[in-house]
Amino acid sequence: MNVLIIPNSFKGSLSAVSVAKIAAKGILKVKEKLNYNLELIPISDGGDGLIDAFLFSKRAKKVECIVSDPLNRKIKTHYAYDIKNSVAILEMASASGLVLLNNAERNPLTATSKGTGELLLNAMKKAKKIIIGIGGSATCDCGVGALSALGFQFLNHQGEKLEPLAKNLSRIQKILYPCNFQKFSSLDIQIAYDVKNPLIGKNGAARVYSPQKGASPEDVLFLERGLANFAKVIKERTGIDISHMRGAGAAGGIGAAFHALLGAKLRPGTQIVFRELQIEEKIKNADLIITGEGRIDFQTIFGKAPIEVAKIAKKYKLPCIALCGSLEPSVTSKLYKKGLTAVFSICTGPSDIEFCIKNAEILLGNITEQLFKTFTSLLISRRTKRRYLF
Repeated sequence: MNVLIIPNSFKGSLSAVSVAKIAAKGILKVKEKLNYNLELIPISDGGDGLIDAFLFSKRAKKVECIVSDPLNRKIKTHYAYDIKNSVAILEMASASGLVLLNNAERNPLTATSKGTGELLLNAMKKAKKIIIGIGGSATCDCGVGALSALGFQFLNHQGEKLEPLAKNLSRIQKILYPCNFQKFSSLDIQIAYDVKNPLIGKNGAARVYSPQKGASPEDVLFLERGLANFAKVIKERTGIDISHMRGAGAAGGIGAAFHALLGAKLRPGTQIVFRELQIEEKIKNADLIITGEGRIDFQTIFGKAPIEVAKIAKKYKLPCIALCGSLEPSVTSKLYKKGLTAVFSICTGPSDIEFCIKNAEILLGNITEQLFKTFTSLLISRRTKRRYLF
């Protein structure tokens, strides 16, 4: 029997790698006499854990470099590089992420994505294809900081060069391409987004995400105007309208700007990760699939990693069980229709969020052990043709 553990992270608690390892330990505690093989494949939907997913797969090696953080301070970070396939895997959060700032430092008007551009420049020296996961950013600058690191310049109506920050988006009237722009044309840049929001509007980057990054209500409106103006300038320059593009609102618009100005492909993170790590091939050869993430709720149905795993399992008529930190009971019937066989929360009794986060490792190990013990016991009973009377 082949058992596949393929989880996303439990955000704020456990990485996808940790979840996979803890679940595996829980399974290994089960002593029933049954031969099985365990395979661990931590995954990401384009947010945190993207690099770790590739490093864990042994396909890629870590490459360290120095870049600018959201406040333009120099930091050491890294990305993953797959030498065999000439693919570099970058996480925007590692250079321009909210995690790099304390609460007092958060300000999307002045936070820059420059470090992400510097990561890209470094990766370009090695790779022909570059995957950038853009979840967890601290910025709302539509990528002007990153583009400036690549040599782009932004001018006001008087032809004066503007500092590439979100606070200046409303003043941009002209985009100047770098003199060496041709070197970008041969690159295959793929942007892995983890949310589907458009760039502007009530569900856009400014209104939905900038408050999390430190924006006041007045800042939100200012950023909205700036993003709308920059989208207009991009359309005039390229003919591409990024304002309502699917996924354009992720990470303050950087993916949409990269699409219009660099020809980057903007795709759901699960789609990119599943293809690169050959997830369907591994699922179809499994007998039991265990997936999960921190919270399973209504949003899970719309393209989150566990439901994409479940869809493939359903295609091959395989059992797929999801584990989570918290579960919204009203969505379980919809989850089952998508392909999940069952969903279990690691919190089995009354408890607060702090308790669950603090004890996530123990709770996850226990629930995994119990579900696998149940699964194997039923399987053994079926093989020995026992029948239970209830």
